Amino acid sequence: MADDLLADGEEVVENQEPQDTVDAGPAPSSVQYPDWVPSEFHAAEKRGELLDALGVKTSAEVPTDRPDWLPEKFWKDGEGPQYDKLATSYSELEKKLHEKRPQPPEQYEVKLPEGVELEDPDAPVLSEADVELFKELGLDNDAAQKVTDHFWNNVMPVLAEKNGQIELERLSGAWGFEGTDQSEFRQRLGATKQWAEQNLPQEVVQHLRSSAAGVQALYGMMKNRTTAPNTAGATPPDLKKLQDIINSEEYWAEGNEGLREQVQRDYQRALEGRA
Repeated sequence: MADDLLADGEEVVENQEPQDTVDAGPAPSSVQYPDWVPSEFHAAEKRGELLDALGVKTSAEVPTDRPDWLPEKFWKDGEGPQYDKLATSYSELEKKLHEKRPQPPEQYEVKLPEGVELEDPDAPVLSEADVELFKELGLDNDAAQKVTDHFWNNVMPVLAEKNGQIELERLSGAWGFEGTDQSEFRQRLGATKQWAEQNLPQEVVQHLRSSAAGVQALYGMMKNRTTAPNTAGATPPDLKKLQDIINSEEYWAEGNEGLREQVQRDYQRALEGRA
């Protein structure tokens, strides 16, 4: 009996589902690439590398769960990642980052906060260094005003408090006390304050009370009971020059008691010339 040639044939299964095939997508010539895609990836043979770099799956399988790192606005159920939206968002962000900052004004019109006064009423609110820094940072006038308000309302009070504590420590040492918490120091300071406010012009007291040397001068005048001006003699010293001396390292150097005593006497002479 002849061999059954059909016996070796494979059985055909009706209604068999076709196997998944790789979705290569549209032809390369019909793809509109965004501007940020380098031209070397436009070629057909490079398309696979581009898709791999972007993490795009070319199979028919669509991921069902959104990755944690992918924002919801770049995800669509049933379709997966929305790469076109992601690319557009990236391009817009890149454009914003490269936008030119607004130009600062030629001159800032900045005012001091209410209740704040400069020692020199004719001095500008912003120094040349302030203006240069603000322009370098690209601040407009509103931003410059906010920085100025913050400095005077929040920074300056802290600096003044720290400086006041330093001056108190200096005064305590000059009077021979070990610290500013000693009751004897506080009593002498209170007595000096009370005497000065009762016997001297407010402008003079306000100027002298902000430094250790100034308070020492007030204390010396209290001991000498200075209550009236003596206009005889040389021209009174300039208070600003005296303050510059106090701020120098020489004034506070060990062994310069003579200079400090001279400054106190000059403060008294300046007071007599102003009273």
